[in-house]
Amino acid sequence: MKFCGVVLSCVLAIVVLLTGNASAIEGGAEIADGKYPWHVKVGNPADGYCSGSLVSARHILTAAHCVAKEVHTPDWMFAHFLGLPPPFTGFRVRVVRTERHPAGVNDARKADIALLTLEYPVIVRPVSLVASGDSLHTRPGSKVTVAGYGETGEQSETGRSARELVFKATDTCARTGRQWFCADAPSRDSGIRPGDSGGPAFTETTENGEVRYVLLGTSSNHRGANTWFANLSLPVFNDWIRDVSGTSAM
Repeated sequence: MKFCGVVLSCVLAIVVLLTGNASAIEGGAEIADGKYPWHVKVGNPADGYCSGSLVSARHILTAAHCVAKEVHTPDWMFAHFLGLPPPFTGFRVRVVRTERHPAGVNDARKADIALLTLEYPVIVRPVSLVASGDSLHTRPGSKVTVAGYGETGEQSETGRSARELVFKATDTCARTGRQWFCADAPSRDSGIRPGDSGGPAFTETTENGEVRYVLLGTSSNHRGANTWFANLSLPVFNDWIRDVSGTSAM
């Protein structure tokens, strides 16, 4: 079958070892290979400048400010699956379409989410998208894990490594608007950095004895320790993601 042939040829592709001086979230712990295989780095063929999450076999969710305003067909953008276990770490797939949420086409501050369509489906289990209207996990005081591939001031030679950090949701936000939920990093010296944009804010749940990760938001920006994330539980965001990606409701 064509699908299997395409995927097999990609699985056997040469591992791409990215270079650069990005090493992800400041103050976070390095993520072990295979822990979050759905977490990707988005950018040019050799490196990345944003983070993202696989939400369907062919779709990556990232920040709107990481892509062009208009629906675009890039010939230079790739999703780098650096979170896969060896020997597949570094596997990459070309992005053939980028699309911002309609409300964020002219101003990403109104809807800082975008979907990237991959050239072909990948055999990687996507992260689960939070249910529409479910704000349980982002109530003030809730713990939210944030991951990314952005720049920090240390470990300049490990740019292909993602990091994660536990934030605490808060009702105090440096950015106004219900399109966001906000959370604080442990200190002003920790948190997201350039290149973490579009990265996942998520929680871990257990269903029928199986660990499952639920995507709550995507990193947008920060002021000090306070970070704002696109609130993916909002029906206007949630429905659009599911419609475009073909993701079924939980």
